[in-house]
Amino acid sequence: MNGPPSRTSTRSGLRLRGVGGHPEAALSLGLGAGRYRHAAVLGAGALCGLGGAQLALGNVTLFSEGMSAGRGWIAVVAVMLDGARPWPVPAACLLFGTAEAFGFRLQGLGLPQQAADAAPYVITLLALVVAAATRGRRRLLEAS
Repeated sequence: MNGPPSRTSTRSGLRLRGVGGHPEAALSLGLGAGRYRHAAVLGAGALCGLGGAQLALGNVTLFSEGMSAGRGWIAVVAVMLDGARPWPVPAACLLFGTAEAFGFRLQGLGLPQQAADAAPYVITLLALVVAAATRGRRRLLEAS
């Protein structure tokens, strides 16, 4: 796939970034912006499909309505935390995955299921608060 290192060091990765960031400039170089965009959407869709299959078949082994339980919003937060830079996003995803596992562990210790279900969302909110405070501090330091 087109992961973080290949987006900045390979020809196809740089073209994909160019088509996404400045499609007019890519068109002026003769690149088919539509072709690159369609390929990126197809690749993202395939990865989403694999993620959905893992979710449906990984722990429960059956599909039920509402089984994602808002995990997509946690993924959006993971991207938002550090401005969609490629390396911090996997770290944020690992943090949220660890929080999910921590929730399962809490349930095994006898805490109510609601506490276990809320653990990833509480960690997500804490991460957002920390990120906002860090950005605010950076802005204050840059202004002075």
